[in-house]
Amino acid sequence: MPEIPKSLEDFITNEKYISTKNPLFNLAVANMRVSRALQRAVNNQSKAVSTIADQINSISELNSTVQSYTQNKTNADEPISFGKTKAEAKVLLDRLKAAGVDMKILDPMYAEYADTSKTSVQITDNKISLISSALNAKIENLNTQTSKENLSLQTLTNRYTQSGDQASTVLQKDSQSKSTIISGIKGLS
Repeated sequence: MPEIPKSLEDFITNEKYISTKNPLFNLAVANMRVSRALQRAVNNQSKAVSTIADQINSISELNSTVQSYTQNKTNADEPISFGKTKAEAKVLLDRLKAAGVDMKILDPMYAEYADTSKTSVQITDNKISLISSALNAKIENLNTQTSKENLSLQTLTNRYTQSGDQASTVLQKDSQSKSTIISGIKGLS
C-alpha cells in the first residue's frame, strides 16, 4: 500500500508519489504538477498584462499633459511656453523621449533647453499635434499588445483550470473504482 501524502504540496512535489503502481494516482500527480506550472505561467502573464496597462495609463497621462499646452489659436505655428520652467520642460521632453516620440520632433526643443540665453522652451500647436499623434499611435500599439496578452492569459487560465479539473476527476475515479472493488468483495463474503 502506498504511503499517504501529508499535504497537497507533499503530494505534488515528492517523487515517491509518482512511482506508485497505481496509474491513476500517477496521472493525478502529473496533472497537479502541470497545474502548478500553469499557475506560475498565469501569474507571469497577469503581471505582463498589468505592466502594459500601466504603460498605457502613463502615456495617456503624458498625452493629456502635453495637450494641456494647446492654445487653439488661429496661427498654429505661434510659439508658446512648454512647461512652467525649463526644468519642467526637460522632464516632459525626457518622458516624451522615453515614450518613443520621434527625436526629429524633440531635438529642436532639447536645443532650446540647452540654450542658456533662452528662459523657456517653446512649442507650437502643430508640434503638440504631432506629439499627440505619436503618443496615440503608441497607445494603439499597446492596446493591440494588451489584447494579445489578454487572450494568452485567458488561454493559460483555461488550461490551468482544466488541468486541476482533470487531476480531481482522476482521483475521484480512482476512489470510485476502489469503492466498487471493496463493495464487491464485501458482497462476496
